[in-house]
Amino acid sequence: METATARLAEGAANPRAMKRRPTVVGSRRMEVAIRVQIEELPEGLYLATSDQLNGLVAQGRTVAEALEIARDVARKLIEARRERE
Repeated sequence: METATARLAEGAANPRAMKRRPTVVGSRRMEVAIRVQIEELPEGLYLATSDQLNGLVAQGRTVAEALEIARDVARKLIEARRERE
């Protein structure tokens, strides 16, 4: 199992992310780093999970794709929690 740190703000490891606008929550931009575990599944896919953010589960064909999807899921989880507060 590999461990990676996913940065949830602009400029993460994905070059396409640099072209997108930063995630804005309320009137401020926020950057959060969380530890993500990557596991290769028997089917050849990669599963990304995090003990630091409950509910974060993402699957991709490559490690990079699993991390990109995990980053998007993490943003949505954090936004949903902030809206409930």
